Amino acid sequence: FFFQAEDGIRDHCVTGVQTCALPIYIQVPPSTGDFRTGRPTVKATYPKATGWPTTVPIVVEFSESMNTASIAPTSLTANDGKVILRLKGTTQPLPAVYDFLGGGRLLILRPTAPLQSTNTTSYEVVILPGVRDTDGEQYQVTTEEILAEFTPNAPTTENDGKILAIYPRDTVRDVPRNTQYIAVFTRPANASTVTAQSFKVSDGSGTVVAGTITQPLSSLNVADPRIFQFDAASLYDASLSYQLSVTNAITDGGDAPPSRHGSRPLICGERRQQGRSEEHTSELQSHSDLVCRLLLEKK
Repeated sequence: FFFQAEDGIRDHCVTGVQTCALPIYIQVPPSTGDFRTGRPTVKATYPKATGWPTTVPIVVEFSESMNTASIAPTSLTANDGKVILRLKGTTQPLPAVYDFLGGGRLLILRPTAPLQSTNTTSYEVVILPGVRDTDGEQYQVTTEEILAEFTPNAPTTENDGKILAIYPRDTVRDVPRNTQYIAVFTRPANASTVTAQSFKVSDGSGTVVAGTITQPLSSLNVADPRIFQFDAASLYDASLSYQLSVTNAITDGGDAPPSRHGSRPLICGERRQQGRSEEHTSELQSHSDLVCRLLLEKK
């Protein structure tokens, strides 16, 4: 346990005035977050492998709410972040905007400049020592750990967007009853097509859950059309299971020239990552509609 004592604060267990200044690693989790015993782990990292656009965000999902100050750079121009994006074969972190969603469990890195697009240019997502959860436990790493490697070499003629990540992941258990559903796309989506019909949560009987859809992140005061979030109007029922449905009515947001048929539908559900993370029991490969199932934490 770490604490900080300012000058003139008397510790009743020690004679005299204490003037130590130790760092504080305890952080109150957000209202939709949680903390767990033991060290934090990484549950999933996106993207991986090849075929991604140069504008793809980077997503890291942790096992619990994280101490954001232990991960993000100290300023927009600093390179002292503890989860970094870098060119493979280098050590220099690339500039990126750091955001935390999902109650502090979901880290999203958005590079400030498009990535290089060649078949020989790969990037690494790396975690360094010093990352902590909200109760001060450190992530176990000695020097560094490469969480993912990917190549943004999607053909310039490819206009279709895809779902990069869903939070919570498919069939994951022990989810807080006030959880948010978050979808991260590889390319900008047309926000007007992300509606209660194309992006909805329902229970096992098919009853649609009332709630609101927002774009939680922005850049230069403009909402980022790659990230969408659903907040239920009330707590989920712990006795039921729920699913998020994302349909191909969601269309491309115009980052590529429109086809002669108008806006292009986003291909939902394809994941290009290799391997499986803990608790991830199925891969979603549908090219039409996507469904993620959710089992809630009983509290």
